[in-house]
Amino acid sequence: MLQVEQTKKYFDSIAKDYLRATASFPWNIIRKKEFRQMQVILADQAFQNTLELGCGAGFYTGLLSECTEEKVTAIDISLKMLEQFSYKNVEKVNSAIEEFTPPREFDLVFSVGSIEFLDSPKKFFKLAKESLGKNGTLIIVVPHKGFLTRSYQLFHLIGKREIKLYSRDELLSIAAEHQFSLAESHPFAPFNHYYQFKIK
Repeated sequence: MLQVEQTKKYFDSIAKDYLRATASFPWNIIRKKEFRQMQVILADQAFQNTLELGCGAGFYTGLLSECTEEKVTAIDISLKMLEQFSYKNVEKVNSAIEEFTPPREFDLVFSVGSIEFLDSPKKFFKLAKESLGKNGTLIIVVPHKGFLTRSYQLFHLIGKREIKLYSRDELLSIAAEHQFSLAESHPFAPFNHYYQFKIK
């Protein structure tokens, strides 16, 4: 698929300097705020097996490994991104989200900053539903349409990669189509939104 190949080529091209770029101003301030928020969200939660869709350079993977008892399966389309991190209870899988087949059931599917790179969010929610066991949890963080997201779009447009933005109503409608009910939703850092879903 052209979309998949374009995304892989894009992230392979920026992987080497990705951590350095996101550690520079103003992204370092944004990322620190995001990380602190996620620490609070996950602080009192525990999971047996976690699936992280679009883990990138592992920004949240280590945090997920701390609240996962058995294993975190971290998938990303870019092998070069996966080479940027290593954690003891993390299995790294080089795969596009659209092409991934879950090897087992998970009680948490987690994804930050991935849906906007996909051709269709419906494929994401379909995979999430197939991956979760009974009473499973889906956590996603996505940028919303708005003025502040322009800087995020520009960051990726510099690398000639256009991202897609969705409104809250659009995402909730697609989630409902795949039998997800909203458990929690609130703003996340400067221009993102946090969603937690349960299977109906």
